[in-house]
Amino acid sequence: MKVLFVHREPSLASARVRVLNLAPHLRELGVACETARFPRNPFALRSLLAGSDADVVVIQKKAPTAIESWAWGGSRVPIVFDFDDAIFSRQTARGGSFESPTRQRRFARALRRADAFACGNAHLASFCGKRAKPVLIAPSAVPLDVPQAVIGEASGPARIGWIGAPHNLDELRTLAPALRRLARRLDFVLAVIGESSVTLDGIRVEHVPWTLATQEAEIARLDVGLMPLVDTPWTRGKCAYKLLQYMAAGVPAVASPVGMNREVISHASNGLLADAESDWLEALDELLRDPALARRLARAGRETVVERFGYPRVAGLFREFLETLSTR
Repeated sequence: MKVLFVHREPSLASARVRVLNLAPHLRELGVACETARFPRNPFALRSLLAGSDADVVVIQKKAPTAIESWAWGGSRVPIVFDFDDAIFSRQTARGGSFESPTRQRRFARALRRADAFACGNAHLASFCGKRAKPVLIAPSAVPLDVPQAVIGEASGPARIGWIGAPHNLDELRTLAPALRRLARRLDFVLAVIGESSVTLDGIRVEHVPWTLATQEAEIARLDVGLMPLVDTPWTRGKCAYKLLQYMAAGVPAVASPVGMNREVISHASNGLLADAESDWLEALDELLRDPALARRLARAGRETVVERFGYPRVAGLFREFLETLSTR
């Protein structure tokens, strides 16, 4: 079986995680994968699809304009539309979201044009099921061969950490009251791994510049990983990726019970869920005071990722799904 993946810029996380990093694992399973950047104009896209000898085409996340929808019609084989965000919504600058008519129209075209869908979680898949087309729920996988944290043995202040893009920093700011109260109890540093950082009164913040080459090692330096989310239509579609990164590195994690976070974490089993300010305060206090608990949750979190969210498993899900389409 041969598959053509058409993706956006490699610098975008979704293209890297769901195409470029996935393709080598599919090849190991016997799938001939070809990847191509989206052409600059729809006529070139139609030509690319019409000229491909693939058995299946996967278009990653770029819902079509009207003329791009016409270009999709050049494909002679099934098209799978793959997405890992609530692309029919738009995130606001202050961390909220709203329903975007333009994005909804483009998503509706993808629903009509695509022959099948690959979605990052069950919430996203629920928007595809009404058309009785095949739907795969395939999480955004994380690498498993990453540096591992050593919990509870480092000297100096504990490192509570968050990784993310600048437009998501407002999510982290929601934890400021809980973190200030925690700072009055315990000595810690808030490590912000990203292109930008925050200033939070009463909290010692360390900005750790993000790079693709160093992010995994920086995550492994954390004692606790944070994934706060405000419940919105946009955040319900998120695929818990930073949470999976913490867990893959053996870092105990605390997350808001929003969207896929609730699917990944079984509270007090492989991580902790926290909603109100007091929940966050007590969860972080408990993890930093009880290294045995932190190590137990970290081990269980790592096992969860290995079993359900590593590239070998996700590549297997994709291969089985794409094979059913290529033989239809």
